[in-house]
Amino acid sequence: AKKTAEEILARGVNHWSIYELCFDIAVAGNNPQEAMKYIGCCALMDSQHQMRVNFYIKAATLLQTQGLTRETMLHRRLVVLLKQEREWRIKCEDRQGIDDEVNAMGKREVLSALRRFWSKHRDQGKIYVFGKITKVFPEKRHGWVHDETGREFFFRFRDAKGSPDCLQAGVNVLFVVGKRMDRKYNKMRETAIEVKLRSR
Repeated sequence: AKKTAEEILARGVNHWSIYELCFDIAVAGNNPQEAMKYIGCCALMDSQHQMRVNFYIKAATLLQTQGLTRETMLHRRLVVLLKQEREWRIKCEDRQGIDDEVNAMGKREVLSALRRFWSKHRDQGKIYVFGKITKVFPEKRHGWVHDETGREFFFRFRDAKGSPDCLQAGVNVLFVVGKRMDRKYNKMRETAIEVKLRSR
């Protein structure tokens, strides 16, 4: 199951439910550090947090077993706030263990604290490479980027961060070297993913 999920991600299917599946596999395999990486990947995929209420409940359960008390409370508080917005039934266990300080936090404040935690674990172990975009195709769906040693990598705009309008030829960027399926040759190739602007 893990191999299949990773191959789906490598083929460029980018949806939070795939990361939730990876989280479930990591938990079942007793790999909490990998599971926490997938909490970040899943939670930061988009802003549709109400779709992930059940996922955040599972995340809180894992975090509690890891002794991460504040992070557990923040996830439970987010669940309560999301359920209140939708007028869904709030269970006793949703509020369990939330102290007065976290209980007084609004959604924006909770998400701000959680984004720091999610980003830290999602990006753990990633190595960003300095580079420059050398070509963007007219339809603005993909292009090419060179690293500082001159190696060239293909990238897709759906794997990039930020506004596509900012990614133009000649722009300095940071990116991670990952693997994606080359459908033309039906084989895995190194590509630039998570392409984002750099200040340098």
